[in-house]
Amino acid sequence: MYRMKTLLLSYISFCLGLLVFGSCGDGLAPTDRDNLPKIDTFDCPPLKYTIDELLVNPPSKVHSLQRVSPDGAEIAYVVNENIIKITNVTTGIVETYNPKGMMDSNVYFNGCFDLRWCPYDNNKLCFMFVTAIDTLGSGGRKKYGQNLFILYRKENRFNRIDLPYASKAGPESLSLYGWFSNSKLIDSFFIGYSTYTSIFTGIIVPQEKKVTTILDFNKLRYIGFVEDFSYSPDHQHTAALLQQVKVPPYGSIIYIDGVPLKFSDSTLHLLNRASWSPDGKKLAISLRLDEINIKNYETVWVIDVEKWLRERPAVVPVEKIDFQKRFCMYGFPTEGGIGAEFLNNKTLAVSCYYDGDLLCPLWEITTDGRLLRQITHDD
Repeated sequence: MYRMKTLLLSYISFCLGLLVFGSCGDGLAPTDRDNLPKIDTFDCPPLKYTIDELLVNPPSKVHSLQRVSPDGAEIAYVVNENIIKITNVTTGIVETYNPKGMMDSNVYFNGCFDLRWCPYDNNKLCFMFVTAIDTLGSGGRKKYGQNLFILYRKENRFNRIDLPYASKAGPESLSLYGWFSNSKLIDSFFIGYSTYTSIFTGIIVPQEKKVTTILDFNKLRYIGFVEDFSYSPDHQHTAALLQQVKVPPYGSIIYIDGVPLKFSDSTLHLLNRASWSPDGKKLAISLRLDEINIKNYETVWVIDVEKWLRERPAVVPVEKIDFQKRFCMYGFPTEGGIGAEFLNNKTLAVSCYYDGDLLCPLWEITTDGRLLRQITHDD
């Protein structure tokens, strides 16, 4: 695979520099973060697109939708929306689950599009699966639905959750916002879903057929589409990404504690996801600034929430990580995109690839944009 000679030399030098941590790309976590690689700025060519705006050299495998376990020891991700993997971030040991072969006989698995860890039990994760279900069990026509499934790792099984007031095939749409952290006695989930007649959003307790609304969320839901909503680790603050906002300043807006933030870049588009640092001091936002120009790639902003709460500046300063300029890499435009997720208080797990690579893996980078290592591999 051909790359610019200067980029190849820079990358070789980078790998040699990483020898103080371990072999380049071995997937093992570096132990000395004081001796970090320098920040490079490349002048890389844009990705090539066809006349129909399709990538010329897309990767054949994409690792995305990554989420870190509550204890920070493991990271779960999805391969091409079909295979689920869990990697130990220190040892690199991988678990693999194939939902299609683990469904009940009347359930056809169409893909995984979101996931969350149980906050109090690393044996459990929840997933949003698109399915087709034979609700009559007669071998006849299967009905479309979006459903919540729980993976029990030790038991090696998926259980579908029956949601209150949803049909036997599941809701027509489902958004997964989290797993309620105070539900140890009875699992509860923070989701939103719709049936043909109603919309349900809030803390869902499936066993009790109970839906508890969340006031902070509903205030935002009435003014725009909530792409992402999450609580800080101490549950004292909220972060929300809204699109199609119907009130000033319109467009796409990032909110903290219900307050819209203003940035030097006046217009935001395609807000993807937000991730809190474990200490709750910072927020990583994956976004794109221009929905029309396909050469304007997805990027990551890191917001110092602690500083913003203390100083309340009119224009919020951010650490911007431009993947094309920093790493000569790009996020895959679908399947979750870059999806920056905090690994610890100083580093992020991101999904990106070099142009022409067959694999778009997960990488670990620092919050100021230094490339540390490749976390996942094609295994």
